[in-house]
Amino acid sequence: MLVYSMAMKYICFDNGMFDEIIIFMDINDHRQFALDKGIREDRIISAGFVTHYSDGLECYGTSISLKKQSRGKTDTDLLMRMIDD
Repeated sequence: MLVYSMAMKYICFDNGMFDEIIIFMDINDHRQFALDKGIREDRIISAGFVTHYSDGLECYGTSISLKKQSRGKTDTDLLMRMIDD
């Protein structure tokens, strides 16, 4: 069951120590957001969208501007671990 549908995007990247996910509003382009945050494109692992359900989150889809796909469950699990920490 979908609790609310706030459109969110994410980028997963190698920050030099571990894979990190940043979530942001969908009004921003994935590529421009990465540039604005100083994330080099060669460090970006995956990108896509995040949906919030009553029982958790789900990462999915593809970033057209970065030409990167979501890793689905892998990104979802990483995001959930980051939120729980």
